[in-house]
Amino acid sequence: VNIEDNSIPGGAKIKVHQINAQLKKLNQSLSNKQPYALSFNLESSQQNSVEGELVAMPFSLSSAIKLSAIPINIIQPYLDQLANISIKKGDLSVNGNSTISIDKNSELKGMFGGDIDVNDFDSRDALVKQRLLGWQKLSVSPINVSLFPLAIDIKKIDLNKPYSRLVINEQRQINFSQLLKANQHSEKTEKPPTEFKIDIAEVNIKDGSSYFADLSLRPQFGTSIQNMNGAIKGLSS
Repeated sequence: VNIEDNSIPGGAKIKVHQINAQLKKLNQSLSNKQPYALSFNLESSQQNSVEGELVAMPFSLSSAIKLSAIPINIIQPYLDQLANISIKKGDLSVNGNSTISIDKNSELKGMFGGDIDVNDFDSRDALVKQRLLGWQKLSVSPINVSLFPLAIDIKKIDLNKPYSRLVINEQRQINFSQLLKANQHSEKTEKPPTEFKIDIAEVNIKDGSSYFADLSLRPQFGTSIQNMNGAIKGLSS
């Protein structure tokens, strides 16, 4: 399947290949559990799979999800509409289980539990053509997400060899704040985003590096920081 999205400037193309699907135990009963399995490759990814059981009424869908090395830069055409950030490389892997169902009160319920890894990530500041943010490995394990209402609980985040470039310009603005593109279509009457709960028990940083500069000072100041190690515990919204 070749997907082409021309709703955004420049368009976006995604190739899904080596698709295999299976659905079992089909019959006229809407309450029957129907095992299903789907596998596919997304661009240059390894084989991804989703399998579980589907019930039509009352609706429920349980899935075991395995995504393997999906290239993150496939979102670049969409990111270009939002921010001046260029993704050079990086891949996403997910291994977990999810459920979505409608209860007797017709309310939608859902959850996801598992591990998420983002490996070999690197990005650039498209305004100044400089490296912005990157890391060798980002591991989130385990993460539990409850939907409707949204709540996220993370036991541990391990960040290996991270890099960041932080610059304060002469107007005392941080470079990250300049990366988001202005939304000319936003309405003043737009409703505020729904609050959600997030808890992160532990964040570990290993062998990090950074570049920091403050151009608002006279004389201007800049320095590289190496061999950063540390931990943050008990983060919460």
